[in-house]
Amino acid sequence: MTKDKLISLNLVLLEYSLYGFAIAYPYSVKLANASMIGIWFFALLSSPFPSKIKRLKENNGLLLLPLYFLLICIGVLYSKNVPYGLTNMERLLSFLFTPLLLGTGENISRRILKRAGWVLTLNTVFAAFYCMFQNVLY
Repeated sequence: MTKDKLISLNLVLLEYSLYGFAIAYPYSVKLANASMIGIWFFALLSSPFPSKIKRLKENNGLLLLPLYFLLICIGVLYSKNVPYGLTNMERLLSFLFTPLLLGTGENISRRILKRAGWVLTLNTVFAAFYCMFQNVLY
């Protein structure tokens, strides 16, 4: 396979991993976590590492969510309920990696991210209506 075909295959797999996350998130956290690992893996392969560092230096906004995660970690140190803090920290681990990996990819288009956002939004609305319907029915 040529390099261009590998890049396009990686982008297709990244896009479908994003869709998998968007569909699985309202229904199953375990499936959403599995697709998040796929997102991280394919986003890591989306561009060379020195290029990711360069884009990270150019776009300081990508550091906001990892800084929020750092504040959560500091909060756990001062918490009286450490097990809850560690569980919360584990749940928010995606704030650390996702912006750094998705935001620094050269080949990830806004179209893919916008479409994945729409899939997540529509799927969440569907799940909410389904839950309301089940609540009224039973």
